[in-house]
Amino acid sequence: MLPVLVSFGSFSIHTLPFFLVISFFLMLFLFWRKGRAEHLSEYAVFDVLLLALLGGLLLGRLVFIVVQYPSFQLDVGKWLNVLGSPGMHSVGFIAGMSYVLYRQALKRKWDAFEVLDFLSIALSFTLSFLYVGLFFDGAGHGRATTLPIGIRLPESVDAYHPRQLYVSLGFLLIGIFLTRVEYRYRTFSWYRSSKNTAKTGFLFSCFLLFAGSLLFLASLTQNQLGTLPYGNYVLYLLLAASGAVLLWRRSGSSERLFSSKSSQSTHVRLLDSEFQTSPPSPTSEETA
Repeated sequence: MLPVLVSFGSFSIHTLPFFLVISFFLMLFLFWRKGRAEHLSEYAVFDVLLLALLGGLLLGRLVFIVVQYPSFQLDVGKWLNVLGSPGMHSVGFIAGMSYVLYRQALKRKWDAFEVLDFLSIALSFTLSFLYVGLFFDGAGHGRATTLPIGIRLPESVDAYHPRQLYVSLGFLLIGIFLTRVEYRYRTFSWYRSSKNTAKTGFLFSCFLLFAGSLLFLASLTQNQLGTLPYGNYVLYLLLAASGAVLLWRRSGSSERLFSSKSSQSTHVRLLDSEFQTSPPSPTSEETA
């Protein structure tokens, strides 16, 4: 591994902080470029993204502490010591950024799901780059393996799954897919259904679905020591499930289902009303 990228005498540039800084600016650039293309205020875009990033960092740290509770316990000092006890959960980071961005977009009367679509593309490429930094730093590798793809760590006899590279490649493919379908998903008949135009949010839904599935599969190659039992598995599956549900809710199929149920219930109420208000027909005894 390469924990130190370059050294100049007593001055050293560590790999992970370097990749973190580059990832931050990469996300800013990708999100800003999409916002500018949609004629959003550049200052507002930066403000919203910085707030969303802060929300993602806070929730990501909180979720990491909860999942790693056996290691943190009730030591508040350890919670706050991000240098001595570093760590952040990807699901919490994605959820925190998405929530803050959604609320801020509504506050500014933007199309909230369109803005979340921008975030999806930016996050995909940013996380792909960041996991490369984790690989060079030697953090977050998988369990020991005898497969040829295993990577031998310094001062280690066993080879380990390069989980960071699995996730990096996965997010890269997700980003490429989202970029390819960005201007084409509105023509998908299964998503648009009977409506003339498709709703935004397709990219964000797919991102949640694919990211959750990717992280779940990658976690199968990682030791879960020091974590709550099945905590990571549950969170990754919840992320994927939320993407699947949101994809269905944003599609025209859900509206068609709800509208058909509504029309059926309205038809039943009309029939009941007609039956109750229609005058009774005279009987043969009354006629006589």
